Amino acid sequence: MIEAIKVVACLAVTAGAGAAFLRLFSDDAGRTAAGSRRRSGTATLGWCFLAGTALVSVALHLPLALDGTIDHSWFAVVCALSSLATLWFARVAWRNWRATRGAADGKRSWILSLPVVLRILTVVIVACVVWFNVAAPLTTYDSRAIYGLKARVLYDLGSVRGEDFLDSARAHYHPHYPLLLPLHEAYLFWAQGSNDDSAIKWISAAFSLALVGVFVDELRRHTTDVTAAFWGLNLLFTPMLLSGAEGGGLSGSADAPFAAFVLAAFVQLGRWFEEPRWRPAALAGLFLGAATLTKQEGAFCLAAAALAAAFLCTRQRMWNSQSVQAAVAAGTAVAVCIGLSALARAGLAESPFVPDYAMAFRSDWLMQLWHRPAEFLSYLFSQFVNWRVWNLAWPLLAAALFLRRPPPDGTVRFWRITLVLVSCAYCGTFMITPYNLQYQMSTALNRLAFHLFPLALLVLSEQLFASGLTTRIPARQRGSDSLQPRG
Repeated sequence: MIEAIKVVACLAVTAGAGAAFLRLFSDDAGRTAAGSRRRSGTATLGWCFLAGTALVSVALHLPLALDGTIDHSWFAVVCALSSLATLWFARVAWRNWRATRGAADGKRSWILSLPVVLRILTVVIVACVVWFNVAAPLTTYDSRAIYGLKARVLYDLGSVRGEDFLDSARAHYHPHYPLLLPLHEAYLFWAQGSNDDSAIKWISAAFSLALVGVFVDELRRHTTDVTAAFWGLNLLFTPMLLSGAEGGGLSGSADAPFAAFVLAAFVQLGRWFEEPRWRPAALAGLFLGAATLTKQEGAFCLAAAALAAAFLCTRQRMWNSQSVQAAVAAGTAVAVCIGLSALARAGLAESPFVPDYAMAFRSDWLMQLWHRPAEFLSYLFSQFVNWRVWNLAWPLLAAALFLRRPPPDGTVRFWRITLVLVSCAYCGTFMITPYNLQYQMSTALNRLAFHLFPLALLVLSEQLFASGLTTRIPARQRGSDSLQPRG
């Protein structure tokens, strides 16, 4: 119990540091009138936790990038800085709350304005997600062999230059894998004072709830609170999010954190098309950088976001000084994350157990793959209509795209294009993979789909709003893209 309290406190301090960062970083320009409940991102713990996690990740990568080692004293420095930022934000928030508690801006949370049934259902489902996340031990291969053992090595030895990483045949597997999750688990080991992983799954619960928080926050800009809460509960109750199988939300692997960072990045870039300022672009760059620090598939999402943004800017004639400034801000944030990751993992060999994907582009190999598209599409269809994995979200999305609606704006176009581009990239890996196709599909298809599922659900819900099946908030009544937490 003591270990769990320490872990939760460390995660809370991380969220507090994110809240302080958003408070300093966000801009009041373009914000709606004071007291508007449509103000975007206010008091959203999901945004705060993801921003804090991204910043802590950058800080934890710094010593590894310098000399390949990380000492417990650095964990203490990062925790102290996060605590100071949290205390500063708490002080500002308390002052603001006292100043506005009698005004319209001090009204109660939107969640308390929901119907009683929805509030009870929200509490029950959130409690179930937290309980399922923290009650089951880490048992899947990825959570223990790719992330867990790396976290233990980083906590016990404080280095990626020792034999545990340099000997690629050792048990932790894939030594060259991104280190965001192992570093955070090592950070939590330091916080609790041991490498016992029984309380580490609190980080999985935090990422799952942060993912849903960002999703609901974006929906509240487009529809009513009740509708947004309904779709949020749908996402929260998706079987894949509640699954303890490899790649599921309860497995302790990096897929749920990765999906959260990807959704946050794409939402911020989508908001940039509404108000083209550099701040949402820089935040999107930070989240995309965090995604690349989490899983190697972050490269696909980064490339898709860059291509989609460049295409839409050209099509909508948005290339000007503001868009260039935004591109530089986003690119700088991404470059810092990728650069630190590359320096931290420099000299680490790829695992000998992983087939070389370079061979997949040889002509003699490609000539053997003519049968794969039909085999892959058949398996893809069987999984996407499986309500025990995805409810009915994918078939509903396919059907909803045929509904009549007004032309989508730049934000929705960006979501759709990135969804298609990343999906095509993922499908392409199955077409050329040097693994056995059945093995690759059974172990990787649903987890890759999980990366894009929140964005797909966002596209589905927006399509229903636009077609008139659910209530939509007019664009002029939406909040700005400011994420400044409200005090």
